[in-house]
Amino acid sequence: MKNVFVCLLMIITTLSVAQENVSNVFNIQLNPGETFGVNNNSICFKEVLSDSRCPRNVTCVWAGEARVLVDIYENGIFKEEQLVVINGNDLALNLVLGSKEYAISGFQLYPYPSINVSVPKDEYRLNLKISENEGEN
Repeated sequence: MKNVFVCLLMIITTLSVAQENVSNVFNIQLNPGETFGVNNNSICFKEVLSDSRCPRNVTCVWAGEARVLVDIYENGIFKEEQLVVINGNDLALNLVLGSKEYAISGFQLYPYPSINVSVPKDEYRLNLKISENEGEN
């Protein structure tokens, strides 16, 4: 019993040391053209370029993907445009803006396609998670 307790304590200690220090986590939903900012930095959901995801209730050989553009701003100044491909894999963008490091992940695009229903590009919503990592910068 003592050995089990020691093993559990070692595992918990190892996991807590191995994790990154995250100070702020934001779960965001943006419409096309909307911007979310944190610490003088921001991300803007620019537009949906394409959406070839397999519609609901349809059997597809390939799951498809959605391609969206996001703009990154640092201190209100355009820094870069990023193409984000949403295809079921959890893509993460890692950015260093000023003295902060950010991880942008959890990209999801709604609404999900339905057969014979076209979604106007201005009705899409982009969900994402922004984590501000504490560093020693």
